[in-house]
Amino acid sequence: MKILVSGGTGFIGKALVEYLRLKAHEVRVLQRSYPKEDFYWDVEKNIFDEKAMHQIDGIIHLAGAPIAEPWTGYYQKVLYESRIDTANFLLEKAKDFCPDLSLFISASAIGFYGNEATDKTLTEESEAGEGFLSKLCVAWEAAADQFHEIGARVVKVRTPAVLSKDGGLIRVLNKVFRLGLGTNLGGGNNYMPWIHLQDLLRVYEFALINSSLDGAVNAVADEQITQNEFNLVLSREIKAPYFLPNIPEFVVKRILGERSALVLDGCLLSNMKLKNLGFRMQYPRIEEAMRTIFISEH
Repeated sequence: MKILVSGGTGFIGKALVEYLRLKAHEVRVLQRSYPKEDFYWDVEKNIFDEKAMHQIDGIIHLAGAPIAEPWTGYYQKVLYESRIDTANFLLEKAKDFCPDLSLFISASAIGFYGNEATDKTLTEESEAGEGFLSKLCVAWEAAADQFHEIGARVVKVRTPAVLSKDGGLIRVLNKVFRLGLGTNLGGGNNYMPWIHLQDLLRVYEFALINSSLDGAVNAVADEQITQNEFNLVLSREIKAPYFLPNIPEFVVKRILGERSALVLDGCLLSNMKLKNLGFRMQYPRIEEAMRTIFISEH
């Protein structure tokens, strides 16, 4: 398939572009610099290389400012614009240069559900939660849904913590735990949905080639774990101490503000929508996933 990718230079984007090319897809990457092999775009200046959309089958929209930066009023605006405005821009250009586009896949996040402090397992049909992150995800997905206007199938990949030694949560916690500073943020009993990077890449390709997959999809591993269980497995895998007392929730909130939702909130999520379509995780359980990530140390 011929695929156009936005956000193809980030942690997930770079891995996905490489993965799809290995799977014999033709991948074009939108960038805000001028590398010879890719396509330049600038939403604010309305600059777009129309050749990027020539005869493409689908768009994968990964563009978005990093969510872990401090959520100042200004940065919250950046988080919105980098996701929603870019999707709106791509829709404009698709109408102009690729009106027969058949597929639009957008990243989203499990932050859609907010903090569902319950043992109830949530599905893609569950309602959105509350708070900034939930509102951001709702707007993000609504921007993706606009591609129905041109008859495209729309898939929204609700993504949890993505596990890889090359970036994301593991890269941060690996350093912290090796310094002997591993601990829980808050009580540690909040559920912590996750997925191995390799499985996330497989979900995206599955969405490309499986026309039955439509709408939101929970890209989460089978095993449901808490923050404390995650930290225990990590500490055992890298043989790092894990005995410091928990950092109280009020302290985490004081330090991180609204951003504390990233580490304190959590929910139980079902991935049955993927399973019912025949998808199986390569790394369904946390111990196996973690062992694979740190295999060079065994």
